[in-house]
Amino acid sequence: ALERSTAGDYGHGGNKQDAYKQYKARVFEGAGFRDFEKGIKAYAKFIEATGQAIKHPATFLGPNKHYLNDYTIPEYAKKQQILKKKFI
Repeated sequence: ALERSTAGDYGHGGNKQDAYKQYKARVFEGAGFRDFEKGIKAYAKFIEATGQAIKHPATFLGPNKHYLNDYTIPEYAKKQQILKKKFI
């Protein structure tokens, strides 16, 4: 149940079966739930701040391991967030 919920909760398009297949492959390689959870949360904040397009779940969980990327929010996006808060 835990395995399915992690792959299934990240469903913004794409094929859930492909995402689950990639998820299982990364688990087989030694990735853990915390790796995915940390990556998904950081990526969600990054997307919210930058407005960039969302990767398909199978890509995010795929062999390039995008869930391990550094999703530090760029300075320009931080400044935009501050401005939005001031004027909203």
